[in-house]
Amino acid sequence: MANVEALWSVRFGQDDHDPSEYEGGALTFAAGRLFGGDSAYAYQGEYALDGGRISGKMTIILHNPGPSYANLYGAQEPQFALTFSGDRLDENRIEGWLHRDGHPDARLLLRRLADLP
Repeated sequence: MANVEALWSVRFGQDDHDPSEYEGGALTFAAGRLFGGDSAYAYQGEYALDGGRISGKMTIILHNPGPSYANLYGAQEPQFALTFSGDRLDENRIEGWLHRDGHPDARLLLRRLADLP
């Protein structure tokens, strides 16, 4: 299976929603680190691979506060932490879960957009 180091689209949302309603952004995996963001939040963290399984942790940082930019958990916070895990379905798709203590888990859908230069 191809290396996970690439630029990925990321979609996330509550499991009771249709995936077309999920929020999203972009995420880059490179050498055990991850970087990305969306219109309101930046993401940074680290990941590890175990066969076809990926897991890690991220810090989510608000960079564009505004009345319509509540996060997945319904609040607008300057920073919070998440863990995640997922399975490689094929070379271009990863599906799994985001976990934040005290909140319901959320679906995580990743699609490979481009290899790294």
